[in-house]
Amino acid sequence: METKIKMKNKVGQYGVINKTGKIGSSAVLYKTTDPEFWKNIEKGIKSSVKSVINIGYETYSSCQGHRGTLYNKRTLTVILSNEEIDIWIYFLDTLNIFFLTDHPITYLLIPKSDNKTNIMINFGDIENKKCVKINQKYFNKFVTVINKLKFVCDDIS
Repeated sequence: METKIKMKNKVGQYGVINKTGKIGSSAVLYKTTDPEFWKNIEKGIKSSVKSVINIGYETYSSCQGHRGTLYNKRTLTVILSNEEIDIWIYFLDTLNIFFLTDHPITYLLIPKSDNKTNIMINFGDIENKKCVKINQKYFNKFVTVINKLKFVCDDIS
């Protein structure tokens, strides 16, 4: 019987975690239930990954952003059912209108084929470290609102 050896990520300069440890490489993906999961999340984005996982969502990818490169955005991709998209858009738009008007969080919807959609959340350019940290702080603090919105929407429908 042939045993498969699972590839592992490497930690490189500036805290990059991916297959080669070099900026621009793809990463080995881990499920949140894998014991290696948290070792493979970059330090700068870890708090937001935790916030999303704590309310029951799966993440697809994350990046803390790396100065002086094409990969300078701090991003987090969350897997949503198609029914949850409107709640997340409402949440992010409300957060931007009331708290983050100067440097809003942006997002991109990536439709999948299995009644799921990935939402890629961009906290901003790492060159503007203060704004990125403020965006993450508000996101992490208010992400629990999404759970409350889900229950309200369930009651209405």
